[in-house]
Amino acid sequence: MSPVPKYERRTTIANSALARASLDFLRYFRHWPGDGVTAQVVAIHFIIVLSFILVTSRAFAANELESLSIKRGTRHIVSVQVEVADNPQSRRLGLMWRSSLATKNGMLFDFGEQRQIYMWMKNTQIPLDMLFITKDYEIVFIEYRAEPRSTKLLGSSIEVRYVLELNAGEANDFGISIGDKIHWRSSARRNGLQNLYP
Repeated sequence: MSPVPKYERRTTIANSALARASLDFLRYFRHWPGDGVTAQVVAIHFIIVLSFILVTSRAFAANELESLSIKRGTRHIVSVQVEVADNPQSRRLGLMWRSSLATKNGMLFDFGEQRQIYMWMKNTQIPLDMLFITKDYEIVFIEYRAEPRSTKLLGSSIEVRYVLELNAGEANDFGISIGDKIHWRSSARRNGLQNLYP
């Protein structure tokens, strides 16, 4: 067996602890002091909450920050710290419900393949710049200042694999342009890729 990556190991430990807690909790129901109906209602609510935690715990593992730089040819434009959303749960959660985002921080969505991708701002409280990026790591479209909580679909006419979200205004502030490329060393190591950080 290969070792479990750090972010997955933490999730596994958390899930094991939750599983043990749930077993202890369910054993307690054998001696529930109330009536049977009340016990069943509480048990159902507990299972629903536990299921939600188990499903989303993998998504929260995306909170580890990775360094990503943007370059124009050999010229360095800016480096940012990103959370990587590379599974359905973390992509679905995205930056929803965040009240703020630190300067030079963002989220990189990795969809695993190049295709037509649309984003929206539902339940997102902060305005964002969205950079749409091909599998060759080239920025091909920028959506500036996406409106918070909007359900308008935002996307590029060109198929992409990645979307980088930054605070609104940072794409202009840092001088990021179409044709620039992202360079992302830690993902290259994690995925065994050699050309992601030339």
